[in-house]
Amino acid sequence: MRRIGYADYVTHKRLHDEFQYVQMARFEEIIERGNCSRDEVFDFVGVGIGWLLEHISTADMAIVGKGVLCSPKAEELNEKVLEQEVNMLFTATLNLNLNAQIINPDYGGEAFGDALCQQYIYQKDQKKVYIYSGIEKSFLIGVAKMVYGEDLGESEGLILSTLEVFGANFWRTLGERLIQHNGGGIVYKENHFLSGKELRDVYAAKIPAVSVLFDSDMGKFFIASEDERWNQRFHKQPNQQPGA
Repeated sequence: MRRIGYADYVTHKRLHDEFQYVQMARFEEIIERGNCSRDEVFDFVGVGIGWLLEHISTADMAIVGKGVLCSPKAEELNEKVLEQEVNMLFTATLNLNLNAQIINPDYGGEAFGDALCQQYIYQKDQKKVYIYSGIEKSFLIGVAKMVYGEDLGESEGLILSTLEVFGANFWRTLGERLIQHNGGGIVYKENHFLSGKELRDVYAAKIPAVSVLFDSDMGKFFIASEDERWNQRFHKQPNQQPGA
């Protein structure tokens, strides 16, 4: 990338370093031990596939001037733009034409089916950024069958590991496109799966500033964030000028 003078080399290298020192670091103990269980193998493979699915279709394609990262970033942030960005990102990463539409722009943590929920923790400008997401399991299984084939067998651990890392990078890419900022970008730190009770506790303590529930051709999902830049842009009145 340096030889061809790729302008976003520093950002791209940061993504690779993050994968090595955050995602792969958790497997060092297995390497030192010299043996691993079946579940640990599934975890390792799932992490690698989840990362590659998102990274190749966004960051790598950008090197050759293609993909979602090469399209103009949104100048505005409202419900229509958010729908467009989410649909574009699902098409770019999973080749899914979801027809995702916002059905509740003020989602309050209510149950919307049998869903798998997560909390992602990132860092931006020395501050932690919390992102919450949830997706119906039927949606997740449909994606898993696309990636791994119809006969999933006893591969729940593989699917969860794939979702964990894919989701962490998917929502970070969305944030990078929607939150205008200066500096080194959004850095992934960790992820936690949330039970229904844990999600309700999050919303009982404080409803995130931006919390949006979608429906789509494959099922429902939500995305929520307390990031102040996203909040300011999403709730900015239509007649305001950027930066007002």
